[in-house]
Amino acid sequence: EAKDLIQASKLKAENSHQKNIIGVAKYPVAVEWAFKRNEDGTMLPVQPGMFSVRSQDLDVKYFDTGLFCFLSAEQVLSSEGAGTDDEFLGQILPSYKAVDIDEPEDWLLAEALYIGFKNIQNIR
Repeated sequence: EAKDLIQASKLKAENSHQKNIIGVAKYPVAVEWAFKRNEDGTMLPVQPGMFSVRSQDLDVKYFDTGLFCFLSAEQVLSSEGAGTDDEFLGQILPSYKAVDIDEPEDWLLAEALYIGFKNIQNIR
């Protein structure tokens, strides 16, 4: 939405355009609970022992939504490849705007969220 871009632009200006801005959203669950899956289906914790920690006791983590990124022209022209992942400020977006679409199932989720959000707006 335009308001997200306007807000990110203001954030860029507030820090004298020194830091880059990316759109971020909260992970839906604690990243400390992540598993890897072996070919035989066995689940291996990425961080053993963290599964028993309550999510309320863990710090909130964010991911890059890929929706937008405000970079200086200088940074773009001087970086190699994709650049670095440091020195970003995050513009927090609601989770319904942050669906990473890699599979047909992801597209269905994005559609459902979009339709649901539009229906809620129409009710209000």
